[in-house]
Amino acid sequence: MLREQALSGVKVHILLDWIGGELDDAVLATMRESGIEIRRYNTPHWTNLDILNNRTHRKLLIVDGRIGFTGGHSHKSSRKTARCKPRRFIGSGINPLR
Repeated sequence: MLREQALSGVKVHILLDWIGGELDDAVLATMRESGIEIRRYNTPHWTNLDILNNRTHRKLLIVDGRIGFTGGHSHKSSRKTARCKPRRFIGSGINPLR
């Protein structure tokens, strides 16, 4: 779905930690070829070994800079998200999410 939206002209950005959310290189390459911007954070380097496991499992979606969703969105249906209920923010309420 993200690929199709990117090909139709929608700006799609994905932020992954250095492990990459279990997405393999072929999937990431296909996404990039579709125009999806993918960035990684906390890439391992000798200067940051002490924060190597400083990871987050937060999920965030901002649509058109006007509506934001957070929590409960996993790309694998097998993950348990019982305590991670999705929330919707609109208007200036999305500013802290940016």
